[in-house]
Amino acid sequence: MQSKALHSIKVQIFQVSKSDEAFYSCQKNCHAPQNCPYKGIISYKLTDEGLRFYELTDELSKNMVFALECPLYKSFYIKEERSIRAKEILGYLFDHSFENFSPQFNPKAFEIAKEYVSHKAWENGSWLIFHGAYGVGKTHLLSAIIKEAIISFGTKAKFLNLAKVSTLGFEEAKEELRNLSDYELIALDDIGIEISQNWLIPYIFKIFDDFNMKGGIIMSTNLSLKALQNLLGDRISDRIAENAIAIEMKGQSMRQNLRNNKISWIKKGDDLK
Repeated sequence: MQSKALHSIKVQIFQVSKSDEAFYSCQKNCHAPQNCPYKGIISYKLTDEGLRFYELTDELSKNMVFALECPLYKSFYIKEERSIRAKEILGYLFDHSFENFSPQFNPKAFEIAKEYVSHKAWENGSWLIFHGAYGVGKTHLLSAIIKEAIISFGTKAKFLNLAKVSTLGFEEAKEELRNLSDYELIALDDIGIEISQNWLIPYIFKIFDDFNMKGGIIMSTNLSLKALQNLLGDRISDRIAENAIAIEMKGQSMRQNLRNNKISWIKKGDDLK
């Protein structure tokens, strides 16, 4: 009885070692996961000459052939599926990433944003507020956080531009704000005085209530912290003080830099207004 059990363990160890060998052997000849002819399934057979690989359709594969799922292929396509989901959520903002953010004027905001993602801080109920003038990169960092959270961890996330939501019709706006508590992380971009001028403010209050001590909220605003507190009131301001880290962003407008690049073909000295 005991000898059979030991034999079984030896066979399992042997198979595991050979599966590792099969994976590394296949990896040496792998050009890229997306070009895998085996669709991520490494089929191999032990022969006197060593390992032999088979197509899934090979008739010989029916006879004592082991199959191994390639972790590189699986990881690649999981990220591909997540990238598609992130693009559906972010739209044109999907192009904003940590890689193409210029941290020259806001290195602190840049580092905190990256740490927020790497530590999955939303799982601890941590919030972020980026505040400052127009065009300094607040929306860029919000987008990059949402994008990385989805692609790297499969986080259930949502991005909302509140200034745009405030201009929608009642039913359409209500649909945008529906079931936000189901998400793990939400971005509220462009919180401004517009939200105090219509029916939207009670829904904003509900978001902060639902996410108190559960899930993450990341925000951007052109208002000062004092003006934001006055807008949201004491109750929500207390929640923010408890859960959020606020980072002021400064520097030249990134939009102006983009404009300068787009009109760089104009001759110097031409009078442009």
